[in-house]
Amino acid sequence: MLELSVDETRLLEEYYNTTQEKYAPVQVLQTESDYLELIEAIKKKLIDGSYLSSLTLKELVTFLVDKYQLSPSDNGTTMLP
Repeated sequence: MLELSVDETRLLEEYYNTTQEKYAPVQVLQTESDYLELIEAIKKKLIDGSYLSSLTLKELVTFLVDKYQLSPSDNGTTMLP
């Protein structure tokens, strides 16, 4: 089993993000409407969410967690995140 140090893991993550940026550029998400437009585009299948960069996805998840205190579950009821 291979074990990586924290610094090695960070270097790998930086390399991954740099490489991914070439093929899936990070979208500029500055305002709440930017996030909401991206969410709507994914819902309408105008954008395939699986092609978003990991940094964009990370920003989107952070926005969703910060924005919504309650999230709907699969059956329509709400629960705490």
